[in-house]
Amino acid sequence: MTAGIAAGNGIRTGYPVYKIEANQTGSKLIFYNTLNSYNDGIFGYDVQNETTVNINPGSIATAIGDCKYNQFTNEFLITMFHPDFAKIIRLNADNLTQTGEITIPNKQFAKEMFISPNGKLYVCTDMNSPNLPAIYVYNASNYNYLSAMNANNFDAYNTDFAYFAAHFSNNPFDTTVSVLLTVQEKKLLPYNSIASNIYGEEMPNPETPPGKLIVIDKSNIIEAEINISNYPVNIICPCSINQNINSQYVGKSYLIGKRFYEIDHTTPPTVTGNDTTGYDAPFIGITYDIANDMLFAVKETHADDCGEHRAFEIWAITYENKLLTFKKFNTDGMLHNGQIASIFYNKYDNRIYIYQKIDAKKLGTSQVNLLWFSVDNPVWDSTSLGIKSYFPDYDHTRDDSYYFINNNITPYIDPYQNKIYLPNGGH
Repeated sequence: MTAGIAAGNGIRTGYPVYKIEANQTGSKLIFYNTLNSYNDGIFGYDVQNETTVNINPGSIATAIGDCKYNQFTNEFLITMFHPDFAKIIRLNADNLTQTGEITIPNKQFAKEMFISPNGKLYVCTDMNSPNLPAIYVYNASNYNYLSAMNANNFDAYNTDFAYFAAHFSNNPFDTTVSVLLTVQEKKLLPYNSIASNIYGEEMPNPETPPGKLIVIDKSNIIEAEINISNYPVNIICPCSINQNINSQYVGKSYLIGKRFYEIDHTTPPTVTGNDTTGYDAPFIGITYDIANDMLFAVKETHADDCGEHRAFEIWAITYENKLLTFKKFNTDGMLHNGQIASIFYNKYDNRIYIYQKIDAKKLGTSQVNLLWFSVDNPVWDSTSLGIKSYFPDYDHTRDDSYYFINNNITPYIDPYQNKIYLPNGGH
């Protein structure tokens, strides 16, 4: 990436877009959302021709659970988030035409997927309450069924909720795949099917949603099943990104959420650290800086002038004398007003990026911004993107958890075109 960054022309779609999935060469992009709304379809973008088309393969009249590019078959896979069945639509990644379907019998509400480097497809089904999630494993080259497993015995949670969310990570240290499953708090339609990284304490019954970490070995057998009680919302394994045996994080993965968890991938994987109930370090996003072998996380807090106004801080997570440490990263102004929609690392320029979608007051009074810094130059730089975003009026409440206030987006970095694509979602 070049040193200077400028906002380009926006790509318009007919429906809100929160996520981007690319094929191997970055020539075709899929824009989509996982809102609980029907008949949105997906949008296919041809990078060379700069054209966008709304695709509705297989009559996707339902919400979309997930979309993943399968490098083993050169296909985009799309789960149909449907109450009557569990089905995956297959699209040719070159021309975006439908090539087939995968049906998972006697299941419903197919949602998140993961394709491992060793050629396995993992699919989460039954991701609705009162069911408990089931994970199916397939050969990613021919879609032959390999295994299935159920997630049982979550910690007690007595508050009504609609769906679960799942996040995946693979660990080359022990060739396992980890699935983090989390109860998603009840939110208003159409946001109740989307994972939010923010848990609020202001509810009349502030019961913390539980989660579960399932570690699956290379034989498709559950190696470890660990209940996580403090709303885990994402998992990261630095060594799956940078297979450096000298990394300070080798053999470890980490969970963020209301508390921070360190997972040691010994046999079997276990929660480690001074406190096996997690560290008192709540984060809503995390990324890994390959060049400096450092984890950076973002913590949401309140702006100085008002408890309902948003601000965020950047924290570095490292080891000192083999002990996990959390320190505010000393950028030029550690507290930054506004709310982020994504934190990500760009390996092509070794910067940490923040997509600040919402201003502190959440009323669209300032433009959406892309901010960045580097370890070598810890000074915020930014560019405005020429648009404004705001939250619906009902967001102005202290009941943070009931409303979808995090608006997570998944960006795409295109090294071939020297561009960063940032979906803005709704509003």
